[in-house]
Amino acid sequence: MDDYRHHAFISYAWADNQPFDAPGRADQGRDGQARRNGWISVFHDRLCKHLGRTLGRIPEGERVWLDYEQLRGNDAVTPRIIDELNHSASLIPILSKAWFDSPWCRQEFTTFIAQAPDPLERLFPVWMEPVENTELDEDGQKIRDRLQKLHGYQFWYKNDAGRIRTRWFPSMEIADRDYSDTQQDMARDIADMTKRLGLLERPAKDASVPESDGAARQAPPTPRDPPAPPTEDHNLVIVIGGSGDASLIGDITRTLNARGDSSYRAPLMVRDQRGQYKPSELRRDLRENLEQANTVLMVVDQGPRNQINEQLYEYAQAAARHPERKPNLNLYHLGKQPLDLRPSGLDPRIHPIPDGDMSKILELAPQPPAKPQVQRIIEGIIPSVSTQPDSTTTLRQMRDERTRQLSGHFS
Repeated sequence: MDDYRHHAFISYAWADNQPFDAPGRADQGRDGQARRNGWISVFHDRLCKHLGRTLGRIPEGERVWLDYEQLRGNDAVTPRIIDELNHSASLIPILSKAWFDSPWCRQEFTTFIAQAPDPLERLFPVWMEPVENTELDEDGQKIRDRLQKLHGYQFWYKNDAGRIRTRWFPSMEIADRDYSDTQQDMARDIADMTKRLGLLERPAKDASVPESDGAARQAPPTPRDPPAPPTEDHNLVIVIGGSGDASLIGDITRTLNARGDSSYRAPLMVRDQRGQYKPSELRRDLRENLEQANTVLMVVDQGPRNQINEQLYEYAQAAARHPERKPNLNLYHLGKQPLDLRPSGLDPRIHPIPDGDMSKILELAPQPPAKPQVQRIIEGIIPSVSTQPDSTTTLRQMRDERTRQLSGHFS
């Protein structure tokens, strides 16, 4: 399978995704719920559902990328946008006057055209409204002429008075079947492209199907920890960070679990054996854990930075899906590496640990009120152990010592 994270990348102008259900709040959504009721957001959500249904796999339908986090810089497409474009099999430009007027949208288009092996087969233009050459400058006309030659998808019509109207704008019109029919056609075309290019991930092999030698073999179970089901007193904390800190994160997770006040888990994405899984499996596991987590503890030291920002993006998406119960985000910054957090606007609790003292992470780690006797033991152990940067041996000693004292206290 080619190295694509996304089946498609949606390029759009921010002006076309303004929600109309909250008067006086034009800038709403910078907390991760960006314009969830805008035209583009609704289009994206429904296209993902149509694509998942067409392909027969819901996770495959979710591989359509949309920038909800305002990742664009002041005057250029950011490295994160370039990275997402480079890992997208196709481009869906949402065409309007605002799109052609946007330097970012034009740059996304030219970037994709420059890197795609056969760009004309991977462009799926959506016409939100008709745009004439007379409304555009010379560069815009060249882009329009190129897109006009392709099979596009028209989401506008003329009313009885002959005036242009965009379907489902500013609100949904369930009775308008043309909107859904056009989107279904588009989903089928994208599905055909993914199959033609061999981009679909292979489903898990059915253990009941005999192998070539005629013997039915039992498929080994995938070594995944399923997310813990929430309970009334449930407190799940997930520990995330870059693959460069996998060993450190593992030791921190095990040490924190020893104190018994919460359940601490490191998703597959931050474990030493992450290379054994497909990227989609790693993302799905992270999302499932985020859905159950009360708190997210992120350790930033070696990185790499792109993995840190990918996890922050997934956190922002989870917070947008469930704003009423989004998990708290605590970030422990070791060393002197600049953070450069993206997406912006997450407002995590940042705990700088410049000297790399691991015991400070254990002191600061989020925890609910513990039983008094347990709390006394914890307070007696942690300050008595001084750690050095990257001292996994000391962390193991702390874990073992805490386990021994807990066992002796309650025996």
